[in-house]
Amino acid sequence: MSLTQSWGVTNTTASTHEVAPIDLGFSNYAVATEDPGKCILKNTTSPIDQVEVIAITSNDLASINQEEKNQNPPKVNGGRLVSVKVEGKKRITSTTDETFIVDYPASVAIQFRFAKSQYITAADLRMLLTRALGALQDADGNDLIGKLMLQQLNVKAM
Repeated sequence: MSLTQSWGVTNTTASTHEVAPIDLGFSNYAVATEDPGKCILKNTTSPIDQVEVIAITSNDLASINQEEKNQNPPKVNGGRLVSVKVEGKKRITSTTDETFIVDYPASVAIQFRFAKSQYITAADLRMLLTRALGALQDADGNDLIGKLMLQQLNVKAM
């Protein structure tokens, strides 16, 4: 039995960028939910039973909690949480058995947690995002996601 795979997403952007931008315009996405601080978009180019969903949220936070205690905290602790989540289903079908079909769900979320301050800028958050993506590679630039999926990352050996 020969299998085929598809994410069901047909909208793409021709780009010279390392990360191709996604046009979230109405030609490719429909607004499923729009509330203050939350917008859920569904990809209209996806099959109805294999829809890509993009959720964008922005919420105020009473405080910014971090792994490491802040030695010099600001007088105001308030902040904001902004997240972008992409959900999809990878469909596996058979070229010889039309009854064989399996959808495997996967999602990725990116969160920005930051103090509401004139000193935290979009450029600062882009720098942190770039560092977070860089942390998913070893010193030679090899992707670590496969090792992370298998829980084989040995930080001491890096």
